[in-house]
Parts: sequence; structure tokens; C-alpha cells
Amino acid sequence: MKDVKINVSSVGFPSQFVSDKEKSSDNFGLQIGQAIQYEWFKKDGNQCRYYNQSREFQRLRLYARGEQSVNKYKNELAVDGDLSYLNLDWTPVPVIPKFVDVVVNGMNDRLFDVKAYATRSGSSKRYTRNCSERNWS
Repeated sequence: MKDVKINVSSVGFPSQFVSDKEKSSDNFGLQIGQAIQYEWFKKDGNQCRYYNQSREFQRLRLYARGEQSVNKYKNELAVDGDLSYLNLDWTPVPVIPKFVDVVVNGMNDRLFDVKAYATRSGSSKRYTRNCSERNWS
């Protein structure tokens, strides 16, 4: 398979005060795309905004499911790195899923009443006549 190298060069956003003709050109759109690419994928040292945000979302999803790492809590309770004297259940208590259920159920409980009115006076008469002719039940 061919090795693809992606080069993220330092490109700023082009001026927004150019004519509409220039804005509709492919070159202007390419400059906008390259500026967005640079903003999201530039490396500041060993950091990248896109991958940092992806890792943060993954970490928050683990918290939402109650599957987060408990190592930071173990480090707080360990005395000289020894946890042998602690007889604790280290499974995290999933608190956030309860709140997710509350929010989702609150959204689902909303009942909407749809009211539709005919704009022409003959529309409702024509509809009721067609329904009665078809013998819908």
C-alpha cells in the first residue's frame, strides 16, 4: 500500500473583503479548506486539537457509562503505594447514567398536538367526501 504523507502547512484564512467573483473561485475555497485543516491538525509540540478533543470525548463517554479509570482514586488512598490493607470494591458507581435517563425521559414525555387547518374552504369538504367514498374504517 502506498504511504501517504499529509503535509499541514501554516496557512491563514484569506481576506473576507474580496469580491464575490473571487470568493466563488476554486482557489478561494481551497485556501479556506487549508486554513481549517491547519487550525484543526497543526501540531503544537506534541498536541493536536482534533485528537485532543477526540480523547476528551472518549474520556467523558467513559464517565457517562460509569467505566472511568479508578487509578487516580487508588493513588490517593495508597500509603507508600501499598493497597493490600484496603479491602475496597473499586468498581465506580455509575451516577451520570441516572441523570442521562432523567433528561432523556423528560424529552420523551413531551406530547405535541398537531393542529392542521385547510387553507381553502373546499379542501375539507373534498377530503371528507373522498374518505367516505373509500369506506375507510
